[in-house]
Amino acid sequence: NCGGMGEVIQDGLNGYLLSIRDSKAIAKKIIQISNLAEHEKEKVQNKALETIQSKHTTKQMVDGMLKLYKSVL
Repeated sequence: NCGGMGEVIQDGLNGYLLSIRDSKAIAKKIIQISNLAEHEKEKVQNKALETIQSKHTTKQMVDGMLKLYKSVL
């Protein structure tokens, strides 16, 4: 869970958020994910793809940066 990830990832829905530098939590989550049924993994993967395709297009990012730049000029 480093800068900006919470804007993109909803923990357990379209990915997973963990505290940075928490190797035990990371290892535990890797084991948990590896034990998921294949359809559950696909569900998260599909939701992640849907999130990126609908909310994080190149046009949206460029428009957002232009808006930011214009607001500080």
